[in-house]
Amino acid sequence: MVKIESESNATDNDTHVTSASAAHDVMLLPLHTTLPDGRHVTISDIPDHQLSEVYAMIQQAAYDSDGFGWDEFPTEAHFRCEVNDGKNLQICLQETCKMIAVLLLTPSRFYRGQRVADPWLIVHPDERRKRVGEFCFGLGLDYCRRLGYQAAYADTFTNNVAMRRILEKLGFQRVGLLPMGATLRNGTIVGSVIYYKDLRQDQAETVPADEDVQRIEIGLNQHHVDNDVNHHQLLGNGLNPHHHIDNGINQHEHLDNGTNSR
Repeated sequence: MVKIESESNATDNDTHVTSASAAHDVMLLPLHTTLPDGRHVTISDIPDHQLSEVYAMIQQAAYDSDGFGWDEFPTEAHFRCEVNDGKNLQICLQETCKMIAVLLLTPSRFYRGQRVADPWLIVHPDERRKRVGEFCFGLGLDYCRRLGYQAAYADTFTNNVAMRRILEKLGFQRVGLLPMGATLRNGTIVGSVIYYKDLRQDQAETVPADEDVQRIEIGLNQHHVDNDVNHHQLLGNGLNPHHHIDNGINQHEHLDNGTNSR
């Protein structure tokens, strides 16, 4: 894996490489870029003390059933352990230094090794519906390539139709389904759809889906089944599936509107 050094400390001669790909394209940090709405942002490493702020954002998202399970990270120590081996980046507005999004690029738990990434995205609630999430997730995939990852897995709750569409738009292929993906704050169990993207090519390879996976997903589409969460339960919990599609609320207020992705 290629380690990115801070721009203030690194030179062309002291960039460290910890993988076999010494000639890999390295992006130095901090990096300055522009959001789709024209605002200027800076991407940089997250200081250790700010991981507590990130954890607070995740806990709030879990409380809101917004892309994270209620008991996914019981303590900050659990969260820090999960992201300890990854690359943790913040996206901040240059004008105000406000952190508007976080990219956590960790080794995937679906691959036994260090070659496949699990990109997370958390977007500040104030920045939703501004295309910040989609922009940052695409940026995260580019970072995964530059860090030496050869592929990426992503999983999203079965009832997050908009999020699934965004992943497919970015070239991810559906490859599986977990019947028990997470437990929400109200006790509802939701499944997770697993997606895969090959990062070694400019265009993603087509990954043939297993027939059983196809049948499961057809059943989900026909009956709107989200692991025992029926249409009336979704409405009762404020998770109208049509609202998910039209307004992209929650993960996962989805990446097209800029929110949380796991």
